[in-house]
Amino acid sequence: MKVFVMLGNSCNLHCRYCVQHSLVTSPIPTKISDKFWKFFYSLKSGTHVTFYGGEPLVYYPAIKEIVSRRSDLEYGMPSNCKLLNELMVDFFNKHNVKITVSWDGSASRYTRGYDAFRENRDVIDKLDEYAIGSVISRASPLGELFKDVREYFPDKDVYVIVNPILNNGLEDKSLVDMDRERLYKDTMNLLHMYDKGTANYSERRFIEYHLYWAYKHMELNQYGDKCGNGRYVLNVDLDGNFYNCHNVSTPGVYSEEWDRTITRQKSDKCYNCKVAPFCMGGCPLTKEEDMEPWCMNELAFHGAFVDWLRAKREVNNAKT
Repeated sequence: MKVFVMLGNSCNLHCRYCVQHSLVTSPIPTKISDKFWKFFYSLKSGTHVTFYGGEPLVYYPAIKEIVSRRSDLEYGMPSNCKLLNELMVDFFNKHNVKITVSWDGSASRYTRGYDAFRENRDVIDKLDEYAIGSVISRASPLGELFKDVREYFPDKDVYVIVNPILNNGLEDKSLVDMDRERLYKDTMNLLHMYDKGTANYSERRFIEYHLYWAYKHMELNQYGDKCGNGRYVLNVDLDGNFYNCHNVSTPGVYSEEWDRTITRQKSDKCYNCKVAPFCMGGCPLTKEEDMEPWCMNELAFHGAFVDWLRAKREVNNAKT
């Protein structure tokens, strides 16, 4: 099980593609209650806890108090790292808190208004380890992102988590309209590098991550949203209230009626789509009228994985 602790809605940036802009309709509690502590102490040892905002570091005192209470849990968080300082780094290193730095390569100043590695790298590099979380969009193509990773980290193995942009009420919808031919070619190029053994650590982990989850979804024949909300992911605020998703601000109980992806997955369009094991019907929060760009982006992105796997199978069959 994985638990998202929703610390609050406040953020010190205004990313162009933030999914929360249209989803947060009211503030969530920011004071830790006895109800939260009761839930927190009920968690099994080893449970993975992800701190979430807004920007989690806005709520650093709450993070520090929670982590200090239990050392037997696994902690992590995404962060733009603008507020990260050396005192925080010392605490995170001491308690093995994993940070995923929000960064879109050279496009970061445009997409996020802030480039963590240009403006706060000296502090970030004092973390014992960190990953990178990136959103690919029209402004931040996949190929450019991994080119930037090679340039910025020539001697460091960095795990890069890549997600295609979601249109859940975007202010700048042009970001969804990606160059899909380029996206397919960029993805296929990384797959060929993986085949040839020329992919670096970041590129190999990127490919293996997406293949792992596609195989898992096929093996388990899962229904429900890809992120696992309601199945193996719980979302709780500091007052102990539960939410269907950590990007919304209204408490609710997960149900098939809430999860639009279940209906999509059972439709002919999704069921017969070649990238269904990767996409799983998209995000439940995406409205039906906004699904077409997502589908086209997924067919370009994960369609390359499917075509690559099919080609490998044909070669293997020919050999045998």
